[in-house]
Amino acid sequence: YLIASTRNQCINLLRMKKCELKVLSEADMVLVAIELEYYQKEAILDKLISEDLRGRIDDAVQQLPRQQQQVFKLIRFDGLSSKCRSFLS
Repeated sequence: YLIASTRNQCINLLRMKKCELKVLSEADMVLVAIELEYYQKEAILDKLISEDLRGRIDDAVQQLPRQQQQVFKLIRFDGLSSKCRSFLS
């Protein structure tokens, strides 16, 4: 009797643990989905802000005199060093 009772209790415990793991696993999947959605929205927002900022910078550069536009573009896009920049000023 004791062996059968112990075996049944162990089986019941294993079933409960299996259910707990399944519930935790489902909860983890929901949490991961929520985090993924959050980070996707953050990435979209960052992209929109970046595009807006890039547009504003381009507009501001267009208002500079021609030579200053060229210097800005050399520094910004071509990676002109600070040593070379001093020669352009």
